[in-house]
Amino acid sequence: MKVIFSLKRIRRNIAILLTALMLFASGATAASAAVHENTRRPVIDAKSAALYSVTTDEMLYAKNPDQRVEPWSTTKLMTALVVAETMDLNQEVTVSKKAASMGGSTMNLVAGEKVTVRQLMYGLLLESGNDAAYALGQADGDGSIKTFAAKMNARAKKLGCKGTHFVNPNGLKAKNHYTTAADYVKIARAALANKTVFKIAGTKVYHMDATNKSHARTIETHLDLIEKKGSGVVAGKTGYWEDDDCSVALMYDKKGLKMILVQFGANMETRAKDGAKLLKFGTEKIVTKKATNPKKSVGNVRVKYGARTLVKTYAKGTVLTYPKDGSADSISVKENYKDVVKAPLKSGDKVGTLEVYCDGKKVGSTPLVVHENIEKGWFLSRFYISNRATIAIGVILVLLALIIGFLVRRRKNRKVGETPAPKKAEAAAEKASDVPENVDDHPEDRYL
Repeated sequence: MKVIFSLKRIRRNIAILLTALMLFASGATAASAAVHENTRRPVIDAKSAALYSVTTDEMLYAKNPDQRVEPWSTTKLMTALVVAETMDLNQEVTVSKKAASMGGSTMNLVAGEKVTVRQLMYGLLLESGNDAAYALGQADGDGSIKTFAAKMNARAKKLGCKGTHFVNPNGLKAKNHYTTAADYVKIARAALANKTVFKIAGTKVYHMDATNKSHARTIETHLDLIEKKGSGVVAGKTGYWEDDDCSVALMYDKKGLKMILVQFGANMETRAKDGAKLLKFGTEKIVTKKATNPKKSVGNVRVKYGARTLVKTYAKGTVLTYPKDGSADSISVKENYKDVVKAPLKSGDKVGTLEVYCDGKKVGSTPLVVHENIEKGWFLSRFYISNRATIAIGVILVLLALIIGFLVRRRKNRKVGETPAPKKAEAAAEKASDVPENVDDHPEDRYL
């Protein structure tokens, strides 16, 4: 009875423990989700703003996202997108008098100056040249700014923008020239997804050669956050009309997290500070998961010619992922090894690549490396047989040879020590033939 009672108590305690663990686990999950959802929303000065996560495809922050605003020079991101998609960067453009007469921020173009589309693009996105924008609009619109504006509006419509309308390529104040924060997230995302636009919009300094009308130029970006180390800002465009009416559209890309930030109606002094606040909010709001651990073995790789032919592999770096639900269940990895990995190897040598997937989409990769030195092996290593295995095979072969030799000798000894049955019969017959014939077993009969 005591034993039965004891077993019942054990079972009950186990049940209580499991229940407690389940409650703890669910509580931990809830806490994790709470961190994701309840991240403190920042207070900013901008009249309108939006922060979108490209990585997780979700809007993280929005302030008056559908309110119509004047984009000012952030317009030039759309100009750049249309030009990059429709023009040859090496095409030569002759600057018109109208383009050269543009006021505000310019790259100091001169009427009759011959420049390439590429050069104009750098002046457009770095120097925020209104003259460069007008020259590009004329070149791409067959001399008509109205035609080019129609291309801009058609592209915006294709992106799903419903509150946007352009009338010029530079963003100078004009009637019916407007957008929304929600729309400009779409425009900025598409523009900065274009390789040409991204490269130029992410450049800090551009050195332009002399032209037929001007000396060489040095063009620098107006986007201060690109200059700041560790900011995560990789490309973008600013806009300005007055000190309290500034705009910005930029891309953040750090540790695998990519976000688009737009602000309109911002203060000149606080634009960068508000941007930093929003980006910090985004990094805290999204749940981060480590997909790789450099200290934990990922798998094994076969090594040809090695003293050891099966070696553990490790991820060289840490790849961070950002699953929508915050769960690690949506994260997976794929090992891609070189077709042939040959010895000798040194610790840290690359033997393949580890690809990381989140929600079925590839989000990053890191080299696969070994954490030990692998010397060249013996002859059989060319067949992926290690030195240790070679020794084992040799020992087995020697044992087999000894066993076979022993069995053979034993069999021969048996044959020598034994007389075959037919020979025994013959010997008995010969012995019997030695007895004299007609010998009577009863000698007394001889005297009868």
